Amino acid sequence: MQRLLLHGGEYIKSWEEAFGFYYMGSVYKIPGRSLWLLLYGRARMKKKDITFLAVVFIGLAGIAAGFYLTHQDTGASVEVTVDGAIYGTYPLDVDKEIPIQKDGKTTNLLVIKDGKADVTEADCPDKLCVHQKAISKTNETIVCLPNKVVVQVIGTGESELDSIAR
Repeated sequence: MQRLLLHGGEYIKSWEEAFGFYYMGSVYKIPGRSLWLLLYGRARMKKKDITFLAVVFIGLAGIAAGFYLTHQDTGASVEVTVDGAIYGTYPLDVDKEIPIQKDGKTTNLLVIKDGKADVTEADCPDKLCVHQKAISKTNETIVCLPNKVVVQVIGTGESELDSIAR
């Protein structure tokens, strides 16, 4: 059988060795390594090859993260629902403190500041709604189950479609 000489000085004895699984000693060789040998003329990746692949991977991840972060719609207003009924709708661009009352007593305090809505006070025992992060993107919610309060960011109405359908 004809031996193939690569420009790196290494030989591949057959095409089966280059493209298929084959048995060598106690190890099965995999096609990726042999394909790397055919393409680049050396059996192993060098440090600069690994560095290059890492930079490409990090770059692609950065581009994907940037695309994801810049294509999220910021909401125009926040809608507060208490016990299934709409309590009020408030714009996110006006800084305001809204006491949410149920049965004549204040149960939660909603603070709108710098375009974000956050529940800062609650009289519920677990206070999970207070520990949630401030919301500003469309369809983000803060929920207080004991008080049956739902705070949801709603959009401008023109962003009904997701980013894929645009």
